[in-house]
Amino acid sequence: MSMTVAQSYSQSDEDGKQWVRKRRKRHVIWAVSTVMTRQNFIPSQENEEVGVNGLIPFWDMCNHTNGYLSTQYKSDKSECLACKSFKKGEQVLMFYGQRSNCDFFVHNGFTYDGNEHDSFRFRLGISKADKLHDERCQLLKSLGVPDSGDFDIYSGAEPVREQLLSFLRIFNMDMDHLNHWKSSSRLSDLMWKDCALDTKVESKVWTFLFNRIKLLLLPYEKIAEVLLSYG
Repeated sequence: MSMTVAQSYSQSDEDGKQWVRKRRKRHVIWAVSTVMTRQNFIPSQENEEVGVNGLIPFWDMCNHTNGYLSTQYKSDKSECLACKSFKKGEQVLMFYGQRSNCDFFVHNGFTYDGNEHDSFRFRLGISKADKLHDERCQLLKSLGVPDSGDFDIYSGAEPVREQLLSFLRIFNMDMDHLNHWKSSSRLSDLMWKDCALDTKVESKVWTFLFNRIKLLLLPYEKIAEVLLSYG
């Protein structure tokens, strides 16, 4: 027992117990966090078709870098190939998978600068109060795009991908445009950036997306202002 604990007990038995409980709580949180951020879904030794959560010594200690998945799991071992050449004394890194920094923070406890797969997820949906609700949903269904759900904006040269782009276009169409694309044999073109779309619709798409993102970022700006005020 440390001097701090002994002193706490000498002052008050209850104070000492509270100190121990707090210490135990911190240790439990640390232990759980360590396991949760390093566990992997691997084949079971009893049945390779059934996965179990497990820890892989040494391999668990490798940090993340951009690259590609290079680990294969077997019932009795895992094999991991280096994603590049490493010099003597250089830290060995591996690719954790295509995760956003938000996912990395939640599941691994860190964020990665220069994450090639970073993205921002937000929810969009066709309101049932929309007079063109059925027409929009029908077109989206034909494209295999949900009429309500989570969409991602990615980092890099192409932040808006096929599903989000087609959703935004259909979301911002009027009846004439919806009817045109409903009868078109080139409906799938709506998923591509080079689609021959009315400039008015395209302008509405990017204006809507800009305002939506601006609104979503507003709370973070206020939080930043509060934090800076304490500096």
